[in-house]
Amino acid sequence: MGNVFKGGITNVNRLSTLTGNDFRFQRRDCSTGGVQTYPADWFSMANLFAGHYAPDSTSPPSGPRYFGYGDQFIVLLSALAPDYDQPIQTTGYSTGGMPACDAAERLNIGYRDPRYLVNRITLIDAGCRNNDSNVGYDANISNLASNRMPGKMCWIDNYYARAVFTRAPWNVKFPVPPADHGSSAAMVLSLVDRKRPLS
Repeated sequence: MGNVFKGGITNVNRLSTLTGNDFRFQRRDCSTGGVQTYPADWFSMANLFAGHYAPDSTSPPSGPRYFGYGDQFIVLLSALAPDYDQPIQTTGYSTGGMPACDAAERLNIGYRDPRYLVNRITLIDAGCRNNDSNVGYDANISNLASNRMPGKMCWIDNYYARAVFTRAPWNVKFPVPPADHGSSAAMVLSLVDRKRPLS
């Protein structure tokens, strides 16, 4: 597993977002990934966590899993904000869709602690997972939907051009051509630069 995420709870009354490219994982090479940057003014409005990522050490190369980031996040949040009660979002661009989904599964299904449930997963041209397998995005979405805690929301939105269609509740397709792998990310990230985080 990659680096421990850097960031912290500066205000327990704010959204927390987990990121390696909100936990926000950036694209890379179908296994590892880098850090997403945020507009400077976001740090005063949301609790942002960022870091590089890699598959869990016990994960097979043919089906990389990233559950350890859910473990890291719950350790951080429970130590820094034991009474946390705000939204949590994970976001993944390209390869980063895998850890965004796996971290959410670990928190929502593995721990099931109502204080630390992921409320929203945003996939941005998420790739590298075959939807025909038991570790595909459709499997992630199905697991999350069928294991929801009563009365708790977990919204999944998917913006894609080259990546696979998922059974997410909200799909936005960018036509190829003229769109390419970076088009959906450019659109979503341009909104990030202009908008404030959800509250």
